[in-house]
Amino acid sequence: MLTLRPRKSRGHEADLVAAAVLEPESAPRVTDPRLSTTYDAAGLPARVGLELWFETDDTDEEPEEETERQFPRRAAGEAVGPGIDWEVAGFKLHAALLRWHSRGSDGTGVYLLGQRD
Repeated sequence: MLTLRPRKSRGHEADLVAAAVLEPESAPRVTDPRLSTTYDAAGLPARVGLELWFETDDTDEEPEEETERQFPRRAAGEAVGPGIDWEVAGFKLHAALLRWHSRGSDGTGVYLLGQRD
């Protein structure tokens, strides 16, 4: 998932967001990726929630059975350790190692937060 926020924007309404699922079998296209971040007192990512909504067929019919309703793929993560800070070409960067949980599995990932000076 990649999220870009224009300079001086205070909220997520102006964010440019893109996401894809990488797995051995083809996954439907992600049409509505959502990221929710909780920051610690220093302004660094502490917890993250991810919700991926997928492309559906174009029918406007209501699903006949509960099992046909669409649900997002969700994941939750928390920062482990202090992270790494550095500056490159006018950007302040912070990389936080995350422990992720989704659909009964655990994994690792990185949350890279970048800000222009």
